[in-house]
Amino acid sequence: MSHTKKGFVVDFLTVTIPQSSYSVVIGQQVTIPCTVTGTPTQTSVFWRKVVNGVQTNVDINGNSRYSGGTTSSPSLTIINTQSSDEGTYVCYATNSVGTSNSQNTFLDVTGGVPIVTIGGSNFQVQVGNSITIGCTVTANPAVTSVYWTRDMNGQISNIGPSSNPSKYGGSTTVTPSLTIYNVDFSDRGNYQCFATNSVGTGSSQQISLDVQGGVPTVQVSLPSYQVNFGSSIMLVCLVVSNPAHFQVYWRKTVGGTTSNIDVINSGGKYSGSTVPIPSLTINNAASSDEASYTCYATNSVGTGQSTSTSLNVIGNIPTVTVYQTIYNVNYGNSAVLVCSVTANPVHTSVYWRKIKNGVSTDIAIASSNSKYSGSTISNPSLQINNADLNDEANYVCFASNIVGTGQSSQTFLDVIGDIPVATISSNIYSVVISATVTLQCTVTSNPAQTSVAWQRIINGVLTTVTVDGSRIIGSSVSTPSLTISNAVSGDEGNYICTATNIVGTGTSQQTFLDVTGNIPTVSVGQNQYSGTFGQTVTMVCTVQANPSETSVYWRKLVNGQMITIDMNNVRYTGSTVGSPSLTITALELSDEGYYQCYAQNSVGTGQSQQAFLDVIG
Repeated sequence: MSHTKKGFVVDFLTVTIPQSSYSVVIGQQVTIPCTVTGTPTQTSVFWRKVVNGVQTNVDINGNSRYSGGTTSSPSLTIINTQSSDEGTYVCYATNSVGTSNSQNTFLDVTGGVPIVTIGGSNFQVQVGNSITIGCTVTANPAVTSVYWTRDMNGQISNIGPSSNPSKYGGSTTVTPSLTIYNVDFSDRGNYQCFATNSVGTGSSQQISLDVQGGVPTVQVSLPSYQVNFGSSIMLVCLVVSNPAHFQVYWRKTVGGTTSNIDVINSGGKYSGSTVPIPSLTINNAASSDEASYTCYATNSVGTGQSTSTSLNVIGNIPTVTVYQTIYNVNYGNSAVLVCSVTANPVHTSVYWRKIKNGVSTDIAIASSNSKYSGSTISNPSLQINNADLNDEANYVCFASNIVGTGQSSQTFLDVIGDIPVATISSNIYSVVISATVTLQCTVTSNPAQTSVAWQRIINGVLTTVTVDGSRIIGSSVSTPSLTISNAVSGDEGNYICTATNIVGTGTSQQTFLDVTGNIPTVSVGQNQYSGTFGQTVTMVCTVQANPSETSVYWRKLVNGQMITIDMNNVRYTGSTVGSPSLTITALELSDEGYYQCYAQNSVGTGQSQQAFLDVIG
């Protein structure tokens, strides 16, 4: 409806959007045109979008991606278009008459996240080969990156040539498929392809990769083989391998020790052990070939092995047996060390070896001057005559045939009878001077001892102790201990007991005789004593003695000589073993002077320092 005001026609505005729909690629810019005509002119312009059938105002000022929608520029421009921008839009304009709107127009936002597809759900590959897992990507907008992941037992990791170019290829926008080179079992898992564009990231379904193949299956035909000494034998080995094996070899185990068989450098001893002929041929079989054998084959996955097969070489070195681990013989008698020999082929020689103190010596029967007999093919046992201690040793019996030489275990010949064993009961003995002591010696002897002697070490030299029958007794076959009476300090020292029989002389360990005691230690209480004329004074004397003192006396210095005091003088008392101090009564001037106390025991006499007596008055 039109209105006329002061000569002017006023009416609602005409708002026009040229098209009923517009299309834009996601991420691009679009302008939805809007023209406004009419009088009076518009005073405001705004846009509305239909969401779920309800019109809502488009907040142009609150969104940096929107512009326009003004009186001067009513069209709506959207930059960096998003999927959420898709919908129905209406342009509105207002003047003083009222508000007018355009017809609806629809904005179609085209494009989305990439569509990623893998052609299959399960892939298989032989170990060691390469595989390409095809990935197809459809994207609008175009993809900007492609990557792959692998899921191993719930552990997902990104993989591709960027991290390991020698292992992977592809995984690019141009070639999105993934190539895995030299596949091994660690490449098993679930794989997924991803592609990203400006809209977002699309992913394929997960596919599984199964790596087929394994180490070779290796078998020997028999658990054991048998060959005559000197003949040839083939140990048959069968190999089944996927992937194909490229190496075959054998190992030999003897006595717990395993070694590789070097066919090439064996000088014709071995043949076979190759990829086309995995079986092993052993030529000119010897006893050293008797062992356990194992066949091995290697492919790109790893190495497989057979069970072991044993080779028994018929005909061997002689089996040599001694029936006892120890033989006993009395000194001077004969002993037979019994040896038996079983041999195929028959043995051609027998000999014995003696091992004493770690030194081995072959026994020469012919030059033994009847010391030995036996040690022959018909009588392999060894007889030892007139046994002595030199015969006490370990012995081994040997027998040889064309295969080689066998030997028995060791047997020990124990020659009963030895030098006497002399034992002193203690490492040290102690005796007080003048007392009696017995150094105990025990003798064990077979044959029985014929003499006993004692020796003393003086200045590093052994000297035989003379038994005089009075002060020193014993040291005999019946009484080997040594008794010393009235011990003196000169008896102190190291002693050894020896005993002799027909075999030789045995010596005890050393024992030390400690002769204790010394001359008495005598001391006076003071260096100077003083007493008043006519009074009494006591000069104290202390005696320590071991052995105990037997007498005590005093001396006085008179005219430069020490004179023994006459204790018969009634003015003197003490000077005894029980009371060594000296008491002088009724002091006289003549008593003034230097005094010394003396004590005597069985060792000798000790004396004190001098003490001066000062008589006052």
